[in-house]
Amino acid sequence: MLGRNYDFFTVSASAMFAMLDGAPAPDEGTELPMSARPYAITSVPDDGPVTTVLTMNELDGAMEGVNEHGLGVALLIADAESVSAPVDAGPQVGLASAQLPRFLLDTCANAAEALEALFAAKQYDLGVPLHYIIADRSGDAFVWERGPGGDERAVRVDSGALCVTNHLLHRHPDPADLPADNAETMLSYRRYRTLAERGAGADLSADAMRDTLDAVGFDGRTDHGYPVRTLWRSVMDLQRCTMATRFYLGDADDGSARCSPELEFIAPARQRA
Repeated sequence: MLGRNYDFFTVSASAMFAMLDGAPAPDEGTELPMSARPYAITSVPDDGPVTTVLTMNELDGAMEGVNEHGLGVALLIADAESVSAPVDAGPQVGLASAQLPRFLLDTCANAAEALEALFAAKQYDLGVPLHYIIADRSGDAFVWERGPGGDERAVRVDSGALCVTNHLLHRHPDPADLPADNAETMLSYRRYRTLAERGAGADLSADAMRDTLDAVGFDGRTDHGYPVRTLWRSVMDLQRCTMATRFYLGDADDGSARCSPELEFIAPARQRA
């Protein structure tokens, strides 16, 4: 099982960049929130695996997804310790941040192939730094991180669930030895500690995965100081090549999240001659 919360800002791109720069919020007018129109896309290419992905706004990339081989990938922001406005790096040779998950899902069958592909592929951040959790149906999993100067590494755990939030995991891998959260970390350390504690024992069932993700989600009752919500929660069953996702619809009067029914998306194996 691979689970993720997609936590993101509920404002427009202009308002988000102004907020991160410390500038007054612009009059948004008719500009929609950046994440107001997510897409679930299933691709059946002539030559390559069937994939099902979720994307916030870019049709050439993905925030997460699963392919017919049972490989799952999700991206996460890795800048919790230094919140800053995204830098427009512009198109370059190689893979931009949101293109990386699609690249892996479109070309790899398992985590070992994904790791080999990552070390071989040129990559760049189009905005804030990201990191990625990659897992396959055998249970092989790692977090892919790139540090300053292009340093690349795969972070694994010896036992229990592999967990990651929004700080660079290779800097602070031990949940018992974490810095204190502050206004810039957006509860990354506290959420990581909770995930690690809940995932330390037996393998998480799908329902236990859902409960664990809900325990670290963002809603209107969470004291974090940012217009951030858990916009969707996904649980991927890598044996069945499915992704079950519940979407955020708005806040209830008490600040709790109103959510859609959970929808199941499938990357079905194709019959080949």
